[in-house]
Amino acid sequence: MERIYTPTRVEAFIEPYNRTQDRYQAYYRRGLAAYCASHGIAFDETGFRFPSQLRFLARVRASDKFRKILPDPVGQGLIDVTARLLGARQVPSHCMGSYIFHSAAGDVKVVVDSFDSGELQDQRLLEWCDIYFKTNYWPSRAYPPKVQPIANLNPDVLPHVEELKAARTAEKEWDLFGFFRVWGGTDALEGVEHNLALFETLARVKCKKKLLAYLIAGDTGAAAARLDKAGVPYTTKWMPQSEVWRMAARSTLNIVRHGMHQCIPWRMTETLAMGGCPVLDYKAVTRWHVPLEENVHYLNLGVPYRPSMAPAFDPGEVVERVEGWLAERNLIHDIERNTARYFDEHLTLEKLGGYMIEKAGLEGKHRA
Repeated sequence: MERIYTPTRVEAFIEPYNRTQDRYQAYYRRGLAAYCASHGIAFDETGFRFPSQLRFLARVRASDKFRKILPDPVGQGLIDVTARLLGARQVPSHCMGSYIFHSAAGDVKVVVDSFDSGELQDQRLLEWCDIYFKTNYWPSRAYPPKVQPIANLNPDVLPHVEELKAARTAEKEWDLFGFFRVWGGTDALEGVEHNLALFETLARVKCKKKLLAYLIAGDTGAAAARLDKAGVPYTTKWMPQSEVWRMAARSTLNIVRHGMHQCIPWRMTETLAMGGCPVLDYKAVTRWHVPLEENVHYLNLGVPYRPSMAPAFDPGEVVERVEGWLAERNLIHDIERNTARYFDEHLTLEKLGGYMIEKAGLEGKHRA
């Protein structure tokens, strides 16, 4: 029997005062930590002596309550000085993470690039590493062989996994739920027209639905006028995450439209965790390490993306498609079972960490 690759130690390089980097790497870092803990492998976060204190300071710095007590720039300046005394470096926010899997057979260096863009973000780290995981991996792009896909995952889910899994049995109140930002593309403005067209079309679906548009970019006055005409409520304030999840759990169909740079968005993570039926605006163009399949893990509205232009589609066909899904729900129920299974088998912390270590083992074996 072939021996399973087991590193002696996994080392994660952290930047605890860089809130973006720390947050965007949390799911992957904690996945590795969980796998290591259950398999007797040492796991270390390296680079800073006071990571928990620096993470606390980063949270305080971003807190609206703190800003009210000590307004900027005084408040932020005070926090920055304290953080520097604890070893923090003032570096630009980014979404890159680097790891080393140590073993007697040799180290395997791993990078996780969790930027929304499909472009590779750091040539220096690309050259340094043996495996470069890309969360928004485009199969249509010509990547170097060391670039591998991995899921684009929402770290906010991590403290609530059991709560979300319990929502799999929630009683349904609505047929369809859609709440998302009216923005997108590569600059937040390119996707405004696409998102407005989505809301206008979904408003025509004859079912029990809950729609709410979050106006955040572009000419919000003009957008509000269009939504008023379509009968779609809108807001300029983000709905609390707990409320979004509550409504999603109680809805048969959940609109999970593509995010910035056409990535599969973080909303997909919680929808899979709660065993929901996600409905993408168009067929996924990026790939996760275990590909999401249309009509297996999600449904597809068929509303293509065209930057800064109205999407080319027949609204009547989309309405008919959605009403057809709701009239014959066997496919929806199959997808609900598949999404719950997908999360449990591939996206729990230990499963994700195990996948990353398995890929490192294959790389180590290949080099040997």
